[in-house]
Amino acid sequence: MADKEYRYYKDNGRLMRLHIEQDNDPLNPRVDFDCNIGKIVCWGNNWGYLGDKHNKWDDAEDFFKELCMEHLTEEQIKSLVNKRMEIVSIESPAVEKPNKAEYEKDIRSTVLKYNAMAEKANELELSDDAARYINMANVYKRNREDEFEKNLRLSKEYKVANDIGWFQYKGTKEQCKDYINGELREGLLDGDIFYASAGMYKEAMKMLKESDVVILPVFVFEHSGTSISVSEFGDRWDSGQAGWIYTTKENVKETLINWGARYKDKNGNLVDVTEENWREAAIENLKGEIELYNMYLQDEVYGIITEEYDTDTDDWEEKDSCWGYFSDKWGDELVQEIASDFGISETLYDDMKSVA
Repeated sequence: MADKEYRYYKDNGRLMRLHIEQDNDPLNPRVDFDCNIGKIVCWGNNWGYLGDKHNKWDDAEDFFKELCMEHLTEEQIKSLVNKRMEIVSIESPAVEKPNKAEYEKDIRSTVLKYNAMAEKANELELSDDAARYINMANVYKRNREDEFEKNLRLSKEYKVANDIGWFQYKGTKEQCKDYINGELREGLLDGDIFYASAGMYKEAMKMLKESDVVILPVFVFEHSGTSISVSEFGDRWDSGQAGWIYTTKENVKETLINWGARYKDKNGNLVDVTEENWREAAIENLKGEIELYNMYLQDEVYGIITEEYDTDTDDWEEKDSCWGYFSDKWGDELVQEIASDFGISETLYDDMKSVA
């Protein structure tokens, strides 16, 4: 709204006017408000600053792992691990066992040819050529023997298919079995199942959302400013998921329920927050916290200034002001909303002459 765009009204017979200005030093709702029930966690050089300062995790995977380990049951974790283990298998060696007799036959045949060439060179008194043929025979013999040993080793090497991440365990068939039933399974049970490389994120997130945790994604759009939302912006170039906002049932009980808070349910009715509807109440509150934070980031915070007309001086005198109104409205809607919140119920006019 443009500066000094006045609205006029009468207050107990006094001619008054008001105007709305942008609050240039607003409170940060993530730092200065003590009524938040959610925690925002974000990472990265681009969007890490958006998260609350209490973020103690190095990255998103560590956060997600700890949240799941804390709020999912042992049975739920085991079920995820068992499902992941279903795709783990042992791959047979990619190389067949080499035939030692064939290698030895080939080596003998080739070495004899080189030796014969060396003898002929010596007869012709070509000692350098003779030495070269002898060396070629030795190199060929050594290379073929190394090749045989390598293929023999590979013919005994089994691999664990669908191991986690880039890692692929290799060893004998018995070693692979021991690894799958031991180190791999134990690592998954200890939390590796919640890393992205395990491929169980969707299943784990579904379980988490059915536990005593409410968690929503935080998406960011950056283009001539920063906007955040719990819904995707649909711009693959300037937007993406920066992190999450979450809370727990215990926290809702300690805050909303303990405060006697109310919220608007799906039917638009204002109802008390209880242990029966805590999840729905938490979701609405978390959405509201992100919406409020977005207004702060978008500079949608305002102040209202009221003035009274002084007939003696034919001038206006400031009577009151108040700052810190968060609103995503524009124009008349913005003025009406802030004026109403400020306590002005009188009809507002665009010009002084219209005031009766």
